[in-house]
Amino acid sequence: MPKKNALPPPAGDPEAQAQRTETLGRARRLHEYREVAAAYYDARRLLDELATAPDPDGDDGEGAG
Repeated sequence: MPKKNALPPPAGDPEAQAQRTETLGRARRLHEYREVAAAYYDARRLLDELATAPDPDGDDGEGAG
């Protein structure tokens, strides 16, 4: 649900429009940063799980069979 103050500024106020555009850009970049950080930590967790998992065929990764 949008906040009451989430309405765009009046069309005649270029300074308010510029400030809103800057704020939206910062929010967008922060959201993208959080997505990248979450993907990084997911990948690190998976790599840690692989590093500690036992070798299924017991050959220490020496190839097939």
